[in-house]
Amino acid sequence: MPPPPEPSAEAASARDAERWFRSRGLPFFAHPGSRGTLLVARTAPVIALLCCVELAGSLLQRTSISIDARAPLPGAVVLVAMALGLLVLVAIPAAALLAAGTWLREWPRSTTTAGWVLIVYDVVVAPWVVGHPFALLDHLAAGLSVALALLATRLGVGSLASWTMRSAIRQLRALPQLASRALPLLMLVVVVSFFSRNLWEVVNALPAVRLAGVVWVFALLGLLFIVPVTRTELIGLGNAADATPELSRLERVNVTVVLVLAQSLQVVIFSGLVCVFFTGLGSIAFTPAVLDVWLGPGRAPLELAGVRLPVDAALVKTAVFLSCVSSLNFLISATTTASYRSAFYDPLFDDAKKALAVRAHYRWAVRLETGQRIVAERE
Repeated sequence: MPPPPEPSAEAASARDAERWFRSRGLPFFAHPGSRGTLLVARTAPVIALLCCVELAGSLLQRTSISIDARAPLPGAVVLVAMALGLLVLVAIPAAALLAAGTWLREWPRSTTTAGWVLIVYDVVVAPWVVGHPFALLDHLAAGLSVALALLATRLGVGSLASWTMRSAIRQLRALPQLASRALPLLMLVVVVSFFSRNLWEVVNALPAVRLAGVVWVFALLGLLFIVPVTRTELIGLGNAADATPELSRLERVNVTVVLVLAQSLQVVIFSGLVCVFFTGLGSIAFTPAVLDVWLGPGRAPLELAGVRLPVDAALVKTAVFLSCVSSLNFLISATTTASYRSAFYDPLFDDAKKALAVRAHYRWAVRLETGQRIVAERE
């Protein structure tokens, strides 16, 4: 057996390595017996999110806002305040999910206690708060939600979700690199189409549901391309890293999902960047008179949650469609073009290579600890 690689600071012990795996969205790299460790504490942020969502839903059901056209300011202020309140309700558990690793490492008992308090609140107290104190079905539904949250955490869904949020933040930090390196060249492929009247007519005729279907088709095409490529790259990566022992099926699925999610986040952020660019370009380049000639008068503005925005709906539809085309092109270029691959694709697999090295040391440490325990029992 080859000597294990030098452990990193994160993997100085088996428990540290298990935390390290979970923080990277790789819970199945840890020993199966450790998946129930601090289960309630690890589920606490998810239960907090459930409580906040239930409270937000109750507030939305009980609140009705009308904006007077003659004096819109008071209603608009109330609407903005309510939106900020709902944002805070979602942001608090999201921040807790991001900080859960630190809390578990520093205050495991306190975090476990907080988790039990949240469980009692969600199952027993929350139905009273939302106005259904004697509804048995509400208590049962809350209990079922908590049970599913605990099961999902044990299966590693919580680790994957928290890693996805952290990865999204890291990808947003790379936004300047996307804008400076990927956007200009890839835009040349579709920018001519943006000034095509035929494209505007076709996309404008699509209802929102059909446009969403088109977006899902592009997403499916991207997955059909990237999943086989990732699996092939992972086989070569495992051979190069001398993964000992060989990755199990669950471990292979786990690392594949993480890599596909990381690349998907890159594509989603790039798609949003392209959509914003085209929306801004269209607002400057196309006057209402031009769009009236192309699409006819009486076009509706973009409307979100009942609020009309000062943006043409046809412009946003066209921007969304072209962002999907650009994103598929970006995904293919990121895996085949050398300059894009070194900037956006290879760093993801460098992280996977490090995870395989930590796993090799972790498995060696677990076997060593097991052997020492057996010897001690025999003595």
